[in-house]
Amino acid sequence: MRKIPHSLPTLEKEELEMVMEVLSSNYIAQGPKVEELERVFKDYLGVEYTLATNSGSSALHLLLLAMGIGTGDEILVPSYVCAAVLNPILYVGATPRVVDIDGRDLNIDLKEVKRQANPKTKALIVVHTFGQSADINSLLELEIPIIEDCAHSLGGNYPLRAGRRLGSLGVASIFSFYATKMIATGHGGMLASNSCTLMEKARDLREYDEREDYQVRYNYRMTDIEAAMGLSQMRKLDYFISRRCEIAATYDRILKDYGLEIPYRRKGSTHAFYRYVLKTRRTMEETIKSLDARGVESKRPVFKPLHQYLHLDNGGFPNAEEAHRTIVSIPIYPSLSQEQVEYVARNVGEVFSGP
Repeated sequence: MRKIPHSLPTLEKEELEMVMEVLSSNYIAQGPKVEELERVFKDYLGVEYTLATNSGSSALHLLLLAMGIGTGDEILVPSYVCAAVLNPILYVGATPRVVDIDGRDLNIDLKEVKRQANPKTKALIVVHTFGQSADINSLLELEIPIIEDCAHSLGGNYPLRAGRRLGSLGVASIFSFYATKMIATGHGGMLASNSCTLMEKARDLREYDEREDYQVRYNYRMTDIEAAMGLSQMRKLDYFISRRCEIAATYDRILKDYGLEIPYRRKGSTHAFYRYVLKTRRTMEETIKSLDARGVESKRPVFKPLHQYLHLDNGGFPNAEEAHRTIVSIPIYPSLSQEQVEYVARNVGEVFSGP
């Protein structure tokens, strides 16, 4: 069997046809397809307002500016997350207050949030890590403005909020449409909120050209080419999630026979399974190398936790440290065949259960 990549987008004839339609129109910058994608996304998520951007980072940057966050303000953020989350916080001059994660679901730790929140805290970024919802009901009770980072969790829901979709629960939410995310447009993102005030400010900051006044604004627009891909991908999103869950169920069944601990699920929620992760007892390098030799690409799902980038004391982040040392991500995406899924599961089981 040919080597199975860790991640791939699921692209088909429909994406090509919709992109060709845009190219044929000669309207390839931000235009009617972007507006259509914003409407489709708004209806899917169940929020009042959406704003398409050229990346998830751009969406977060616009949101922080719209919230008036800047120098002297602090934002609570989990350590075990992609460094891209850190950048917009620093763009606006705010201070990231990095928080350890819960060792079970790998999301931000509620107890640590309570301990570190202070009068300077202006927002809490809640990442639904790898597609599993955080304990957002308990976090909402803290009455700190919550920004949901749904780069991993488009299509997931939360059981204690009447099945509402992740991304509709905080003051606002951000999404990434990077090449290997839940839907793929190459690059791209979305900002969503029920706040008219926030979204008007964010939209104003995105629309930089042909303005009567001048202030610093940002060229963060999505193109109609990307939006056309996004519209095609949104039509398939329910299938994408269903297929990811089917693959996860196959992994669960086979890996349990090897005595492995399967990923945690919050009762009643829909895990979007952006990633399927397992703990290795061997070194990360040994595990990845062993799977690679069997034709299965695996990865460390978070390259480096934020506290390490910021040179904070590792002792304050025991769960993020353990996750970084032990958590391995294996292939899970809709275009995997059942034969590939079972091949991955058997080989992962043998490597992880071996000496």
